[in-house]
Amino acid sequence: MMSVRRYARAAQHGGGLSGPTSEGVNAVLMKLCARAQVWWSDLRRRASEQGGATAVEYAIMVGMIAAVIVTAVSLLGKATNSGFSTVKFP
Repeated sequence: MMSVRRYARAAQHGGGLSGPTSEGVNAVLMKLCARAQVWWSDLRRRASEQGGATAVEYAIMVGMIAAVIVTAVSLLGKATNSGFSTVKFP
């Protein structure tokens, strides 16, 4: 199986390869170019959207809240544990 690049080079230099014609190669290259342009425009559109940035901001905020809760529970747990360990039962 030959690469598209090799077919394109052969088409530019007058052919000599058996397989697709230069029109077929051009059609394949045009499709690839069109798909690349659509992909690039979609990428630019997604980069400019604010929805993704908002989701990331919320995720960071939830992570920070979770870290504060874990820290608070850890400190309160140690304080509570030391308080209960000093209680003497009769």
